[in-house]
Amino acid sequence: MQVDLSCSESGEDLSNGFDSPRWPSAEAGITRIHTRSHTPPIAMEDVMSILGEDNFEVLMALLADEGQYRVTSRYMSAQSGVGPEHRHFLVSWIMTAACHHNFGAFTSALAVNLLDRYLAAQPASDGELWTLQLAAVACLSVAAKMEEGVFPDNIAMFQVDIPWEPFEPRYIKNMELVVLATLEWRVAAVTAASFLDRMLLGAFEAAGLDSPSMLHASRTKSMAILTKTLPEERYLDFRPSTVAAAAILVAMRMYCTEQALHTAEAYLRSLTTQVEECRGSLTDDFIGDRESSPSSPYRDELFEKGGASNPTPTSVLQLEEALSGELPPRRERW
Repeated sequence: MQVDLSCSESGEDLSNGFDSPRWPSAEAGITRIHTRSHTPPIAMEDVMSILGEDNFEVLMALLADEGQYRVTSRYMSAQSGVGPEHRHFLVSWIMTAACHHNFGAFTSALAVNLLDRYLAAQPASDGELWTLQLAAVACLSVAAKMEEGVFPDNIAMFQVDIPWEPFEPRYIKNMELVVLATLEWRVAAVTAASFLDRMLLGAFEAAGLDSPSMLHASRTKSMAILTKTLPEERYLDFRPSTVAAAAILVAMRMYCTEQALHTAEAYLRSLTTQVEECRGSLTDDFIGDRESSPSSPYRDELFEKGGASNPTPTSVLQLEEALSGELPPRRERW
């Protein structure tokens, strides 16, 4: 699969106890790129020199795969009676539950990705809004197993601060199978968080920055910004790599010089597109007086219509049966 490395342009602390730094290995003696005003995108061979061969190959693989796990906000237009406000509500709950259990931002990002892809494939109607709630719990459970290695005896423990009656463990387990079958067990998704460490490390090396404290501060702020984008459906319309690159630039702007920022931008623009447009949106939404709250602005009444209570004992099983064929065998990517 060819990686789109075109550089055309269509023209930031909410750490919540999320991930401590997990840095990829960096090669010694990395070639540094001198800063210039209005620096053009950096050539691919220079990107490889900056990152080192191993990290470069991993980053290229992520860029090649990101489209396979992406849906845009347009999928909500196909939903009958389910809109962005419902998604915002559910994603905000996922973030709250993840914070309660001290899960990392990678877990939140993966859970939201699974939820979006499931909803795109299995739209719910007004009378099935309870399935959205159950799907959110199941997606968080699957993500926690993937990223945190959490396999609780009582799977219902994931339900914290819920505005609905708790689902029984058997329903959550059944919905996990429904989600996995719908996604064909392709749950090792590439999200914006997947790009953050290597992109940020490369941006610092390209700009000639070597301050560990600045690197840590930029990483913490970048991850906080990425977390804030999760409930906002418009960021689905950017590539995950674009959101990561834009978040890094917004964060670095707080800690480094304009000259260093220009070089970091040239490095990031060589990897993905629409960075300037996305950076502008992030700045408007999350920096300064217009910074928005990560909590949902929508009321619990959203789910009162159409049955927000627990399903009947056979409802989830009926949902399973509605899927075509048997549940597929477990895939290697799990």
